[in-house]
Amino acid sequence: MDAHEQLTTLYRELQKQGHAVFAVTLSTFIKSASFASPARMQHMWDQHFIRRVRRRIPEPSPLHHDFVIELSPPLMPVITQEEDRVPAYSTERYFHYHGFLAVQARHANRIWTKGQLNKQLFDSLVSFKSAGKYRPFRIPSFDISPIKSVEAWTAYILKEVTTALSFA
Repeated sequence: MDAHEQLTTLYRELQKQGHAVFAVTLSTFIKSASFASPARMQHMWDQHFIRRVRRRIPEPSPLHHDFVIELSPPLMPVITQEEDRVPAYSTERYFHYHGFLAVQARHANRIWTKGQLNKQLFDSLVSFKSAGKYRPFRIPSFDISPIKSVEAWTAYILKEVTTALSFA
């Protein structure tokens, strides 16, 4: 079974069991492939991001999570206010995470409530925007939102995987 089938099967089954499934994107300013080593990226995901999410979920409730690391596309339009200029393009490429979170439905409001990320979780993750003594790098922006289609999100995140999947 390939990664696409594994992720789709797992998270579709979790949805059928009544779990709330969320899409995750965590952006970094990391350009260097050597700095974005699998061990460093795994450490940030497990020891920093998932630890913050786990604090929101009562023990011993399960928290399912998986991620991939992707290098952004090479050319991205830079939005300018000048209408008569040809759009500028950035050649900067950064590594970022795409992933899944799944929690039991009764705990979904600890992740997502009233159409937005739970305030306590949001406030906790905002701290990633600044350097931390033990954090390997900063996360300047993030997005966590409910998934409507596991298949569509899986297809999107596996379009150009640059490192191996982590099945936590």
